[in-house]
Amino acid sequence: MKKPGFFLCYFETTRQCDQGCPNCMTERTTVPGRPELSTDEAKRLVLDELKAVYPKAAVSFSGGEVLQRADHLELIAHNARNGLYTFVNTSGTGLDSAKLRQLKRAAAGQLTLGFSLDSVEEDIQKRCRAGSRERLERLLRICDDHEVPYFVLVTVSRQNLGSLASTLDWLHAKRIAVIRSPFVPRGAAAKARHLCFDRH
Repeated sequence: MKKPGFFLCYFETTRQCDQGCPNCMTERTTVPGRPELSTDEAKRLVLDELKAVYPKAAVSFSGGEVLQRADHLELIAHNARNGLYTFVNTSGTGLDSAKLRQLKRAAAGQLTLGFSLDSVEEDIQKRCRAGSRERLERLLRICDDHEVPYFVLVTVSRQNLGSLASTLDWLHAKRIAVIRSPFVPRGAAAKARHLCFDRH
């Protein structure tokens, strides 16, 4: 089988998160219900295996909230030593200039951050996930100050479809890279199938 020239691996490093987003596709917990991979296991069983199979791959570190793993900088640095690119998907909790410098250094400069915004309308955003447009703007300014690229993920469901056009217009006007993803009822959102789209 021919290997692809590029491969992106989403690595859900932890279930820990302090955001409580109602439609999160990860089952949130403040204390893991079962042991998570240790630092050594994450390196050997995920990052090193990925390098062996796809030496031109990139790793998208996510969770939960990856920045809540005490070893997140060590894992990112290991990924960089393996020669792989690093994406960090984060809510931005705890992200300031000092933390961003640490992340950029650990990734050897090969770093892109991913944030989320489901609606520019505050009431709809609150029903979908934590955070706000104002908070996102603050985080993006920090990234701009340190010349770290970023993108914004918009999860599309029945809940935010009405404001999707205005949300995308706002993001495009600011020249922000956007990824659109359909809502998937799993994790904390497993009971929210009514937010899915159907043939009608």
